[in-house]
Amino acid sequence: MSARKYVGRDLVPVLWVIMGYRAVYEIDDGLEVDEVNMAAIERTRVYYDDVLGITLHQTQGAGFLITTALGALIFGVLSGSAFVDHDVVPALILAIVALANLAVFVLRILLKVSIVTVFGKRTMARVQFPMRTEKARRVYEDLARKIGACQDRTAADAPPPPPPSAPDVPLPPAI
Repeated sequence: MSARKYVGRDLVPVLWVIMGYRAVYEIDDGLEVDEVNMAAIERTRVYYDDVLGITLHQTQGAGFLITTALGALIFGVLSGSAFVDHDVVPALILAIVALANLAVFVLRILLKVSIVTVFGKRTMARVQFPMRTEKARRVYEDLARKIGACQDRTAADAPPPPPPSAPDVPLPPAI
């Protein structure tokens, strides 16, 4: 088995225990994806010569934004309620939690999550880079270069296609 180089993960760390995660590794001739669930590990590969496309895009994550916005709103309301009741210490703690949720919300809007996706004929590898756009771009460019080189090598090694057969030309009518 070839040596594996870690590329990245697909799910956020909070969800690893609940849903599992996908770890992506680079091997000599492709990418290897280990999908770890609570009960099993499923390993798939995307070989460089089978790649149909590679994308780099950014997203903000609607679920994440909704969760952090609701957290900021709920803790802000609870903090205001505690201030009205003159409970200063709980109100400050709740206000700090609300501001932390708000800060994470704003950071996600500004910095986004970069995603590199490699599409094979039968499988797909996807790696998320939260708030690390430059690393995502480096991984994308490195993979694109390696995939292009492998596909060029495969095309050069392939035998040339046979020449097209002569078309069937109808004979001229007999006179």
